[in-house]
Amino acid sequence: TSFATVDQTGLRLRLLAAPQKVFEVQSSIDLLNWKTISTKSSDFYGLLNFTVAPDPTVHHQFFRAFSR
Repeated sequence: TSFATVDQTGLRLRLLAAPQKVFEVQSSIDLLNWKTISTKSSDFYGLLNFTVAPDPTVHHQFFRAFSR
């Protein structure tokens, strides 16, 4: 489950994941080449929040998160 909002700070994503696990958040512009943009831990309830700063050179972007 995910939720996204956009404001002046960028794209804010909230994911519901397994509680207290470390997740790698990645982005891609073509779904083939992925770049790690953040490594975060979900909280006690499994919430994982992160913000992606706006990049005027990128017209579309995909995201994924997974635990290691």
